[in-house]
Amino acid sequence: MVKRSVLAVVVASMLAVPALADMKVKIHNGVGNTTGGEFLAEVLDSPIGIYEQGDFISTFCLELIETVELDGEYWVTLSDRAVEGGVGPAGDPLDDQSKRIYNYWLDSLTHTEANADDVQNALWSQEGEGGSSNYLNSIAGTAADVMVMNLWTEAPGQGLAQDMLVRVAPVPVPGAVLLGVLGMGVASARLRRRSAK
Repeated sequence: MVKRSVLAVVVASMLAVPALADMKVKIHNGVGNTTGGEFLAEVLDSPIGIYEQGDFISTFCLELIETVELDGEYWVTLSDRAVEGGVGPAGDPLDDQSKRIYNYWLDSLTHTEANADDVQNALWSQEGEGGSSNYLNSIAGTAADVMVMNLWTEAPGQGLAQDMLVRVAPVPVPGAVLLGVLGMGVASARLRRRSAK
């Protein structure tokens, strides 16, 4: 009985943890006249956020001094901060207002050169990278479901290129899923004991 329960928990936890396949993008130019975005990041392999292979992610640079090459291919890791980010290896946490600006771009703005320039400048300003503050730095809206795509030239975590934004769907943390499975197993065992009495 105990062995079966342990085996069920192990199998469930393996199924609950997503495959750790390589996430890669190819960078294309979008609209805008700044040295930053808009860029279109084509998803090459594993899904990234809400985007599947072949989708294009409308995105912007977070760092003014980091670069990407058009038609360059990059490995991706997702995080809540710009790596290095001008503050060292711990990185620079993504500001909630930057998330609002990005969501506003995706949901409400027409994707024109002028709007892309405003978004890029507002993001750089918000993140302390330069740029120029504008009306977007004070808009209201949701800061939900936005993460940083850390782009790497050599392999995930090696050869930092740039940090860009991506919308993600809310997903449970694998540890939380495992805890939930364990909790259900304990509750199930207690119910079986009660019904056996």
